Amino acid sequence: MYRIQTIIVQPPDQHDTRPVVVVSVPRDLNGRVSFVCRTSDTSAKGIAHSRDRKLGLSKDGVFDRLRSTEAQLWTPRNVARLGLLDGVLLSEC
Repeated sequence: MYRIQTIIVQPPDQHDTRPVVVVSVPRDLNGRVSFVCRTSDTSAKGIAHSRDRKLGLSKDGVFDRLRSTEAQLWTPRNVARLGLLDGVLLSEC
């Protein structure tokens, strides 16, 4: 799991940062990183995810939107690693 600066995603997100889980990575910097965004809006359709303080997530949430960004924007300035997501949940994303 990562927390991204949402400015690297178009169209822009309503929040400055958002937790995401990466689902595919490109072979080189000319490709795109695909990820599923997590929202704390538990009424959203998607995969439910309980709060996880180890990952810095204090609210229950839902993985709900597949998004992507240019690989060259996936830098330490824009992205912070939170930790590993549970393997069972990851297989559903």
